[in-house]
Amino acid sequence: MRDTLGDDFVTLLESFFSDCEKYPARLNHHLENNDASGFCDLAHEIKGSAGLLGLAAISDCANVWEELSKSNQFPDPKHVTQDFPQLVAATRSAVGNQ
Repeated sequence: MRDTLGDDFVTLLESFFSDCEKYPARLNHHLENNDASGFCDLAHEIKGSAGLLGLAAISDCANVWEELSKSNQFPDPKHVTQDFPQLVAATRSAVGNQ
């Protein structure tokens, strides 16, 4: 995708990483309200976007959350508010070094 889109791919990545800054608060909102459906929908959105951009670690994380929420379970809130931003930062750094 990077080869095909060139600079537009970088723009898509930056847009996704910008969205990632908002995801923990949005996910946490669903956790606090026991909203499995809303959590599942957002996890699915993250999974799909990350997957299309080739960001497998983020996509895999969101997939686990999506599957949990389908059975009305939730991840530990620490994974959403602390671990996810760290994963995004590490991924962003790795992508920037390519």
